[in-house]
Amino acid sequence: AGQTYLPMWPLETEDGWKARCGLSVLTPFYAEALDTMVGKPFGSPIQLGEDVPPRVKEALENADLLGADLDTFAREWFRLGLRDGVCWVVVDFPSVAPGLTAAQEKAANARPYLISVPLASIVSWSQEVVNGKPRLREFRYQEAVEEASEWGIATKTRIRRYVRNEAGQIQSE
Repeated sequence: AGQTYLPMWPLETEDGWKARCGLSVLTPFYAEALDTMVGKPFGSPIQLGEDVPPRVKEALENADLLGADLDTFAREWFRLGLRDGVCWVVVDFPSVAPGLTAAQEKAANARPYLISVPLASIVSWSQEVVNGKPRLREFRYQEAVEEASEWGIATKTRIRRYVRNEAGQIQSE
């Protein structure tokens, strides 16, 4: 990458700069330290208790609906949190037609899933204090979505908004 990472000094000759480039070494200490720190709490698989329902255990085998099990999802989420200082997890549920029974939802594989939201994707959030305890009032983040068009697949950015309604429940917009 030459000039990008090691620019030439104003009075430096071309030969002097090449010699300096030859002596410069970039070592991956940061990446290695991050891998080590992530490996500590995830050295062995996450153990779920006996009281966790089988349906939840089954769902956690594909925690994000993208193929990542709970261990893989948690490891990557923890890595993002260490790297950025904070990382959010949203537990969402796909949109389903109103009035479906539990059996119909199960048949449609409609179930909660996890979304990792890194710091760079967060647009805003706010909290309120209720009975002396903070709770989330609103949360917004941006995500990339693929949509089919007449020319193929287009990637668009949209803002997801979660807001607490009057009944105290979080709704997605």
